[in-house]
Amino acid sequence: MSDLVPPARCARSWRLKGGILDWSFLVPAETVSSADLHALAAKVLAALDGFAQPRDVAWTTEAGGEGETLPLGEQAERTLDALWPADATEVDIALDLLCEDIDGEPFSVWKAATIWVECLREEDENETGYRIVLVLDTDVYAWRSWGHDRDNRRMAERNAPRINAFLARLRAMGARFLCQKHTDYEGQVDEQGFHRPVEAG
Repeated sequence: MSDLVPPARCARSWRLKGGILDWSFLVPAETVSSADLHALAAKVLAALDGFAQPRDVAWTTEAGGEGETLPLGEQAERTLDALWPADATEVDIALDLLCEDIDGEPFSVWKAATIWVECLREEDENETGYRIVLVLDTDVYAWRSWGHDRDNRRMAERNAPRINAFLARLRAMGARFLCQKHTDYEGQVDEQGFHRPVEAG
């Protein structure tokens, strides 16, 4: 199976670039633990359905700091359970994004997003709970891509509902929106995901 995006089918009206956009959420909790972090990470994995496929995972632990990146494989939740460190404070998961081209044919964008879940303690962040951050390395979901330079509406109409549904599932899990960062997508992205800008018609 090729890991390459099929440019002939997609016509590349969208771009790949590291850290184009990100969303941050907080799941409040009175106390935090590695076990509860594990349970939340498993819920996040389940919520990816239809949006992305987990590829790699890495942990930060109290004893060892940042660890090596490991493949998750097809049974991602089972692998996560088997590998989970008892003192984990953060988990980072690289994602292959599940998309459709303008003809409705499925394809994956390899490692084009990362989601991390981390413990927050009040002494560090004035909050206690768990932060969930989704970072995108593509704007395949945007009606106007490469900033506002390219018309990507046909791809956006097929694919924006996928990420928007995932973000909705995070909020349904009790994740409270904190912030959303981008530089080139004013008027077509917000806490709920991507939407049609006025100028797209």
